[in-house]
Amino acid sequence: MIYDSITNLEMYSSIHPLFRKVIDFLKTNNMNELPVGKQELGNNMYCNVDEYETGNASEKFIECHRKFIDIQILAEGVELIGVVSREDCEIISPYDEARDFEKLSGNPEFITLKKGLFAVFFPQDGHMPCVKKEESCRVKKIVFKVPVNAED
Repeated sequence: MIYDSITNLEMYSSIHPLFRKVIDFLKTNNMNELPVGKQELGNNMYCNVDEYETGNASEKFIECHRKFIDIQILAEGVELIGVVSREDCEIISPYDEARDFEKLSGNPEFITLKKGLFAVFFPQDGHMPCVKKEESCRVKKIVFKVPVNAED
């Protein structure tokens, strides 16, 4: 997992050949103006733009992915994201290959995601997004789905 200021995102461009594409997309698009929905970015990469209300951790679950790395950035609002190693979790529902999604349970530690910060979740990183910090609030989030096995 990576958790840092968006101003430092460029420093991570060498970690994966397609991270540069995310950085370039953010330089040429206003996150606040992106429409809700899925946008194809090429190289089997895409981003999901979503708006929602944050909720109680007790109503959420831990998820992880095998085919895609998540780069999560908030355009507005604030949320907590629980983070725990996948190996420290129990499987709630089996891996769904078509959706690249596995539902887990465990004891996550929480980070605060807000405008100006980003988080990167690799396949070994269980994460529980959409959790309210103090009170529920409206969030607009962009999640870049970067294929684990990709070349630019």
